[in-house]
Amino acid sequence: GMTTYRFYIGMESSEDFLSAMYGSLQNPLAVNTSDGFYNDAFASGATADGLNAALFGFFPTLAFDSWVTIGVESAAVAPEVATSTVESQFQPWLNAFSANSDIDGQNFVIDDWTGGAWFLTNGAPNGLPDADNQRVLIMQLTTAGSFDGTLNAQIFREGDGSDDVFKSFAFDGVGTFNAIGESASGAGNACGCTDPEASNYDEDAAYENDSCLYPGCTDAMACNYDAEANTDDNSCSYAAAGYDCDGVCLNDVDSDGVCDEFEVAGCQDDAACNYNADATDEDGSCTYADAGYDCDGNCLADADGDGVCDEFEVEGCQDATACNYNADATDEDGSCTYAETGYDCDGNCLVDTDGDGVCDDFEIAGCQDAMACNYNADATDEDGSCTYAEEGYDCEGNCLEDMDGDGVCDQFEIAGCQDAVACNYNADATDEDGSCTYADEGYDCDGNCLEDADADGVCDEFEIAGCQDEMACNYDANATDEDGSCTYADAGYDCDGNCLVDTDGDGVCDDFEIGGCQDDAACNFNADATDEDGSCTYADAGYDCDGNCLADADGDGVCDDFEVAGCQDDMACNYNADATDDDGSCTYADAGYDCEGNCLADEDGDGICDPFEVGGCQDDTACNYNADATDEDGSCTYADAGYDCEGNCLADADGDGVCDGFEIPGCVYTNAANFNAEATDDDGSCAFEGCQNDNFANFNSYANADGTCSDAPVSADFNGDGVVQNQDLLDFLLAYGQSGPVWGGVEWVQDACNVEPTPLEDLYTPVDYCGSDDPAPLCDMIGCTYPAANNYDADATIESGDCVWTGCTDSDALNYNPIANLDDDTCKYQVCPDFNNDGQVQAQDLLNFLLAWGMTY
Repeated sequence: GMTTYRFYIGMESSEDFLSAMYGSLQNPLAVNTSDGFYNDAFASGATADGLNAALFGFFPTLAFDSWVTIGVESAAVAPEVATSTVESQFQPWLNAFSANSDIDGQNFVIDDWTGGAWFLTNGAPNGLPDADNQRVLIMQLTTAGSFDGTLNAQIFREGDGSDDVFKSFAFDGVGTFNAIGESASGAGNACGCTDPEASNYDEDAAYENDSCLYPGCTDAMACNYDAEANTDDNSCSYAAAGYDCDGVCLNDVDSDGVCDEFEVAGCQDDAACNYNADATDEDGSCTYADAGYDCDGNCLADADGDGVCDEFEVEGCQDATACNYNADATDEDGSCTYAETGYDCDGNCLVDTDGDGVCDDFEIAGCQDAMACNYNADATDEDGSCTYAEEGYDCEGNCLEDMDGDGVCDQFEIAGCQDAVACNYNADATDEDGSCTYADEGYDCDGNCLEDADADGVCDEFEIAGCQDEMACNYDANATDEDGSCTYADAGYDCDGNCLVDTDGDGVCDDFEIGGCQDDAACNFNADATDEDGSCTYADAGYDCDGNCLADADGDGVCDDFEVAGCQDDMACNYNADATDDDGSCTYADAGYDCEGNCLADEDGDGICDPFEVGGCQDDTACNYNADATDEDGSCTYADAGYDCEGNCLADADGDGVCDGFEIPGCVYTNAANFNAEATDDDGSCAFEGCQNDNFANFNSYANADGTCSDAPVSADFNGDGVVQNQDLLDFLLAYGQSGPVWGGVEWVQDACNVEPTPLEDLYTPVDYCGSDDPAPLCDMIGCTYPAANNYDADATIESGDCVWTGCTDSDALNYNPIANLDDDTCKYQVCPDFNNDGQVQAQDLLNFLLAWGMTY
């Protein structure tokens, strides 16, 4: 036979609340039986809420149904709350608790990404432990075999939805099983059940505390009553109503093996329409179908499904608009024929106003005169629109006759001279007839000059310019216009340039002879003289005819031959009073000195003449040291300690402008918990606080210091009414089992969960510390040294202070990240049901949702 087993979760406090039993990829749930488990046909659904306790007396087997629950063993009664369930579409388990399903009573696991659960919302009284045993009922199994598995529970400590713990229990058969990882001896209590025959035998117990449990049926009315049992294990079996424990009817008048109280009167003929397979007594009530029909009045044969049985069908045309419509037809046979458009079924026009045999619908208005340019052969009605060609032309405006193809019809041609420059040009002529006559060149058609500027009767183009004076050497007898070009012989000469009189035959006409000195070496040489007259005079040696030196390079009036070179400056140390030419040899005492090199004035006797003294700082360690200074004037200035004279650090290894000696190590990032506003060098000590445990929904991958971990969502108020309640649960369940980016086509989930971050390269330009004209010292060692930062540089040994952590930086957003310092456009303001951001709405998200139940925002 089968045995019924119940499963409980023990609680530490009477205020602890059992929120959910669940399974997921990370925490698998499994229920295994060797022979399957029993599901009653009268039960409904996978939970105890599908059982009506009032029916147990009528259907005793209903009490042995297998189910899951939280705190109730039949349908919840207010203020109790019914247990809710969810399952993955790829790993259904609920039907394992439904009789006659395809997985009825089969083992099941919940371990895929989506997961599954049965759960309560916080505050339901049946999630609290019972007062007597400090435990909550979670499942009932009725099986003939052994069983084992793993169950996972979410518990709100003291009923606080923000303080949840998760426990997993591995079980194998009947017994008490501690959560995985917890000691069986609890806090060291050595008391317990020491009887190995008891179901709760504790091998670690040293002292018997009379807690031994002997499960069995404790109901004396049951067929399997066990007088030794002290703990009812729900294994009691009872005689079915109307039977004794051996299955024999208590009443059976007709001895047919059916107890009288279970007899069913009815029609036992299985060919009858009202055949009752459950009938045990024939009562003569059988009824039968009409011929051709079944018991529901449906045709036995109705191939076309039109409700007319095949044997009663009439084929024909069923279209009332067809010419051969058959009102009796039940089956359309495709035989319909129709009148042509515009005609009736006899071929007559439906409308023919002018009675020309052409239906009005088909009349075509147009020109019916074949001689017209717009004649329409298809026209059936003359509409007076005919148009005709002009005389001599066709309908396209082309000449009917045009022998020369000039576009002028032959009958309209005019012969004549068409050259506009001819004297007999005819502007109306259309055909050139070769009759043109022209004026002579230079004249108009009347014989008049076209151009005669001087009105001498000679056309300008025929004028001849020249000398018209017969006395001129170049007289031109053909010239018609005097052009002023006449030339004449010089006085005393003929037109060929010959002297009219030259007594001495020297080629100089007598009228033009000049007497004088013709020796070009003489002082009175006359270049114009044509006759030598013996009057020549000459200059003294070394001088020219004007008494000037022939050579006086320096123009000092002393001929070069007579010059004396030397220093002519009487201020010079080597002055020569006889010198006529200063040869640049003068030497002078240096300014402030005499010719012997002695200072003219040296008040302090330091060998530096007073005019040449330079006041200034003579300390070569000073910023204003003057190497040219000869007199110390007390003006020295010095660099501040640690700096050079330009204010630059003497030592600045990281090139940040803060001298090494003045650096203050510390955390320079404002988004760190230990930000130091006075720090100048980040020393890698920044603590970015956040949840570092990736098992929690608020896990922050940027965190390097422990912060508060929680699965509680920032908000689970999907409908925005300020309270997390039933409507929010319904909204959550719409998304359960869905994954991004499609999210099952639910638009509000897509809007809330699908966020595309702006790529880092579009938000941030890396700093090249070695790429400037003045690179920082050790520039190749500077960079972001925090491994979680988006621009982490594994080769950097000097922290640059420009690390970036991308994320949502809006504190009003649901996914605000306090560590992020560069917004990447991922801020969410609608509640996304994927609370742990793993891309799916699954069991862990359900557990997180339950943490927020009843919260107000």
